Amino acid sequence: MAIDRQRRGLLLACGAVAVSALAWRHSGQRGHLLLSACDDSDGRHFLAAIDSNGTLQYRIPVPYRAHDIVPLTARQALYIGRRPAPVAYVVDIDSGVLSRTLHSPDGRHFYGHGALAADGLLYTSENDYEHRRGIIAVWDTTDNFR
Repeated sequence: MAIDRQRRGLLLACGAVAVSALAWRHSGQRGHLLLSACDDSDGRHFLAAIDSNGTLQYRIPVPYRAHDIVPLTARQALYIGRRPAPVAYVVDIDSGVLSRTLHSPDGRHFYGHGALAADGLLYTSENDYEHRRGIIAVWDTTDNFR
């Protein structure tokens, strides 16, 4: 069944709203930035930021899809891998440089979401596929992500 232009436009608009809901806005040296993960038409994955003028500030290629973005500090954000990604990416927002890749423990992968508590503990949703259970993992951002 062919989709007419009006319906396609509505679907694209809904997709844009969903994507913007997953993005995170940051104010720093580059002004206001909207951070997001994205794919290109060839299926390659990127961590990206655009400024308030819609200008791409960085687009970092990565091997796994990212989903949620968690602010870590005034200068760093964590892009969490979308299932079944075994990685999460720490990016220096102002320079647009991937500064670190976190790896989930053996037998697990990230589910794409996380939250940072005031005490520096990062909570991530993960799949412990060897034991067939979902878990909330705790990472200490003040102790080298132990």
